[in-house]
Amino acid sequence: MEYMDYDEGVILVRRMPGDGHCLFSALVHQHFKSEVGSVEHYENVRNLRRRIVEHIRSNIENFRASLVDTVEEMSHLRHTSVEGKIEEFLRNIAESNEWGGQETIAPAATILNRRIDVYYENGPIIMFNRELAAFGVLRIAYRLATRNSRNALRNHYDSVTQRSSTGPLQETEEGQMRNQKTEN
Repeated sequence: MEYMDYDEGVILVRRMPGDGHCLFSALVHQHFKSEVGSVEHYENVRNLRRRIVEHIRSNIENFRASLVDTVEEMSHLRHTSVEGKIEEFLRNIAESNEWGGQETIAPAATILNRRIDVYYENGPIIMFNRELAAFGVLRIAYRLATRNSRNALRNHYDSVTQRSSTGPLQETEEGQMRNQKTEN
């Protein structure tokens, strides 16, 4: 577990493996409460990925704009047409460890019947599917440019385990971290 600052305070996060499944793993950790790394957890991740793709394909017009924005920035996709890139991206989401982002969070919220709050490191909270809050809220953290196992920079999702509104963490003279109330 480790702490992460966001605009309104500090959260405690459970780190997800940096294996391309981090978004889906964080959502499964929040929703199913399965132990990260277990066979059950991995099966739930694979199932969630497939269900998200099925939902997107069934409602493609609702997600087309987001998918176009996503695939236009992905240089590793082999297809040259936008439609081919979208299909390749969706196949990769369903069958591999292709990274997911905002284009997969909204369909995940619908499938899981939950609002999803994304806590941006040193930034705001973005809420997906606010109307589903009555059924529960899944909270995940989005970090920019963390280092993976090969020491390469990449964006990353983790699972939020505890929230605090006591302000950002501050280092004391002794080098320890503690919460400080944010003064306006």
